[in-house]
Amino acid sequence: MGGLTKQLFRKQLLHYRQLLAEDVYQVRNDQLLERIGLLISTLNISQLHLFLRIRKNKEPDLYPALLPYLPADYKLFVPVTNFETKVLTHHRLLPDTQIKESDRGIPEPVRVGNVKPPLIDIAALEMILIPLLIFDHAGERLGYGGGYYDRFLSDVPSTVHKVGLSLSGGVDELVVSEPHDIKLDWIVTPYETIKT
Repeated sequence: MGGLTKQLFRKQLLHYRQLLAEDVYQVRNDQLLERIGLLISTLNISQLHLFLRIRKNKEPDLYPALLPYLPADYKLFVPVTNFETKVLTHHRLLPDTQIKESDRGIPEPVRVGNVKPPLIDIAALEMILIPLLIFDHAGERLGYGGGYYDRFLSDVPSTVHKVGLSLSGGVDELVVSEPHDIKLDWIVTPYETIKT
């Protein structure tokens, strides 16, 4: 990484992803969805935590595109970011759940009247899909830098499959990882599915 700071490295990686042409993005996203669908089927997953795409960051577009790949009895869950406490809360995503972009451009389930989206117990999860900026084949990852997923993943049972998603390939060794970073169990890209 040379003289790059971790923050500058993140900024450059995000900028590179944002430059993807729309047709290239769509092909990669479709290939990624097929690979995720196959992994979900292979591992017999029905309780799935996924992220809702931040459009400006050109993250993988999972919802509702992933629905045809899920079993009939699936349950989906999504995070809501609390920037004051730096914690993610986790909510059931139902077919009639309304989604709205927050003031920071993050899609989230919204309160309808006096009804909040249902909270969940993360111990019930079977798989968590995690957005990545970059990764290595040992399961080290680099996200946006807030530590939200590290805190979340440190609380989930070890039986939950932690799956990182990237629209690009990885690197041989990610030298920016830190002791508190939680490793991935799987990495899925448009080109390969890696068990770490």
